[in-house]
Amino acid sequence: MTTAASAVNMPLFLIDRAILEELNNGSHLLELSSRPAATSSKSSKSPRLSRVEQARAQFIESRNARVDGRSCRVFCGGSSKQITHLATLADYATPEVITRLTAHLREHHDRLTVISLTDVDPTLAHLALHVTIPTHLMVVDEDVDIRKEPHVVHITVLHDRLRGRYWWAAPLKMTEAEERILHRQGLKRNVFHTPFSSSIFAK
Repeated sequence: MTTAASAVNMPLFLIDRAILEELNNGSHLLELSSRPAATSSKSSKSPRLSRVEQARAQFIESRNARVDGRSCRVFCGGSSKQITHLATLADYATPEVITRLTAHLREHHDRLTVISLTDVDPTLAHLALHVTIPTHLMVVDEDVDIRKEPHVVHITVLHDRLRGRYWWAAPLKMTEAEERILHRQGLKRNVFHTPFSSSIFAK
């Protein structure tokens, strides 16, 4: 997903609370420390270091080493592994860019479906102008085996508000057809843990 976004110059930011908490408390490093240590004269740890510090040192030491798929400790685990929440900025997530992103994913990963949600721009409502803006993107693998754990990438589009002092996020509004796509993944609207109303965040 990040490769496709980079290809169309759309920056992505991690806003997944569960993953950020794991990064903050170092639990992913503690999982890494449970793996057998690489044989190296530099790998001996001082007993005065905490388990997290030891794990971080081991992680840095082995970051350039070849690892297999089981080495994923952040995006592949945790309580939110059904959904990964990312964000981008409205200045970069224009309708044209979203169209290019969708085309790029179809070209390289034809099994992926991009659900692009829009809403009416509330800042223009007082002018009686109904201009739609991108609000959320969801990338779904429709070929996934429903007996296995599905995974959806959810991207919130953040809009500048109040003279650039806040970010605004629209509520998650889906059509019945879009909800059916998620239902085929075994997911419902409430698993996204997003508010039913719009949100605003101080920069």
